[in-house]
Amino acid sequence: MEVLNTPIFVRTSEPSINRLAGSLVLNNVKLVNVPVAVGVLNGAIVLPGTHPSSNTRVIDSWIQGDVYHDADPHGLFFQGEGHPPKKPSSLLTRDGKIMGRGHPQYENADLEDIVSVRDFGALGDGKTDDTLALQNVLNRVC
Repeated sequence: MEVLNTPIFVRTSEPSINRLAGSLVLNNVKLVNVPVAVGVLNGAIVLPGTHPSSNTRVIDSWIQGDVYHDADPHGLFFQGEGHPPKKPSSLLTRDGKIMGRGHPQYENADLEDIVSVRDFGALGDGKTDDTLALQNVLNRVC
């Protein structure tokens, strides 16, 4: 994930100190012109972001919260750099980066271009068979 030109990447209501509340894991984050990676509402900085002399910082893995090892049910509080988890090759690009896709953007679409399956009778309640409504939408737009 790349985060650009924002004063604070993550802001929490209070620091997580020796307890699970406020747990946070940052993995594979690139900050560009982001002075605070993790901050607290009162202004305290938990994890600095980019330095003024270098406007880019990459966080491979940073953990705040309880960490569990093997079958031990008692987690130990940890705050700092961790080992990045191994990722399946199906989630990686050819050069080893995490594959990502942006959400569709509709700013150039006209309102009449947006189709709701509910307008065709779909309930989407997890109980009703909406097959006919979905087929009617596909028949209209395809």
